[in-house]
Amino acid sequence: MSKSNDSNIAVSRRALLAGAGAGAAAIMLAQNEAQAQAQTQSDRPIIFTHTTVATPDLTQDDVALAVVGGTIAAIGPNDAVMRQYPNADIYDGRGKAILPGLVNCHAHLRDTVARGFNEDFGFPNSAKLAVRPESLLQGDEKYLMATVGARADNSLLHGFSRGAANLYGIVALDAGTPRPLFRQVIANAGGMSPDFPMNRDVEHGHFGRTPYAGTRWWLYCGAGDHNPERDGCPAMRRSQAWLKEKGATAELAEDPGGDHGGFHRRGQNVERALDWLLGGR
Repeated sequence: MSKSNDSNIAVSRRALLAGAGAGAAAIMLAQNEAQAQAQTQSDRPIIFTHTTVATPDLTQDDVALAVVGGTIAAIGPNDAVMRQYPNADIYDGRGKAILPGLVNCHAHLRDTVARGFNEDFGFPNSAKLAVRPESLLQGDEKYLMATVGARADNSLLHGFSRGAANLYGIVALDAGTPRPLFRQVIANAGGMSPDFPMNRDVEHGHFGRTPYAGTRWWLYCGAGDHNPERDGCPAMRRSQAWLKEKGATAELAEDPGGDHGGFHRRGQNVERALDWLLGGR
């Protein structure tokens, strides 16, 4: 009959706890070192070289753009920017463009599952994937992606010209849903047209007395608009008064140097709108 090996193992409880503590400390030390290394890497500047940078006021070709701590720190000649940040991670931007602050206002929210593919491979993308990321979602999952992707706190509804003219009805309809999304609105050179059926319904109280309660509107008009009574400042003044009457908070920006497209061609208008809208959150 063989003798059990258990008698050869003499480990006290104190030694066992000490060993476990040392192991845990080693694991925590390794994790802390890894986190510190990741933090150090994430804090390193990033430079995009030989790229095109387009802002509302200027387009610069074959320049470098440096990002430090999540903020654009420099735009300029490639050699000068790289000398300024010698320890930066470098990305070659040839054939690509950077548009700081640009927001894609047309997106299919269920496609957030494929984020990165279209940016890297174009749309329709050229990767020729055997399996598209979206195809991995079932019907209910696609609905879920769209639902969680859009919330009132991250949604901004913008319309220009006749698109803006449709916003008044859209927001009234949205306000009557269990989960309204469009609480922040930019009506860009497009007045409320009383003859639109939806606007008539709003006017006649079909959506209640104050269907726009809780919504904030930034309205824009250019003094040089070619159709002032429909899209210019007279129309937008009437629209502002109408919105306020029905519960909205509405601000009107009258641009003396602007025309029908002055909002998006003059960067200061966009900045003013976003500052006002974000200031109310």
